[in-house]
Amino acid sequence: MSAAPDEATRLAALFDDLEGKQLDFLDQAAKRVIELTTGLQAVFLAVAALGNKFPPANLKDSFFAQALFVAVLIFYWAAILAAAWAVQPRPYKRYPYNVTAMRAEFNQMVAHKAAWVNVAGSLFVIASLALVALIIAIVWGGSLLGLLVIPAVLAVAALVAVVVWGATRRQ
Repeated sequence: MSAAPDEATRLAALFDDLEGKQLDFLDQAAKRVIELTTGLQAVFLAVAALGNKFPPANLKDSFFAQALFVAVLIFYWAAILAAAWAVQPRPYKRYPYNVTAMRAEFNQMVAHKAAWVNVAGSLFVIASLALVALIIAIVWGGSLLGLLVIPAVLAVAALVAVVVWGATRRQ
């Protein structure tokens, strides 16, 4: 019978530890999104700029590829901005004699960071899927397979955005 209280005590301690590290975890996640997005965007722009002509012929000849190129850049930049907003220092109220108000302020801090990290992650996934669609558009050009795969990739991006937005709204 004594195992149950010990397990409850360990679980309570585990959750206390997780809660105490939650803000740091969200900050690190947002910083990681910034790092990944910046790196992918640098590679993306370097590959696009390689060669003696810009834009490359495969982009110049296809309006759809140009639109995807711009969409990738916009979504990656939006992901960077959302992640930066999550880690942006801001003033918080401190209630030294009111534990309930401090708890509410802490919950608000966590909710703000979690929501913006979720938005940044969603934008990163959408940008990456748009990049996949761009690669498919360039490789297959106007072939039927390419025209079928691209909408499927974009539909998955839309689905990811809706699911993450819904999860963010429930918090």
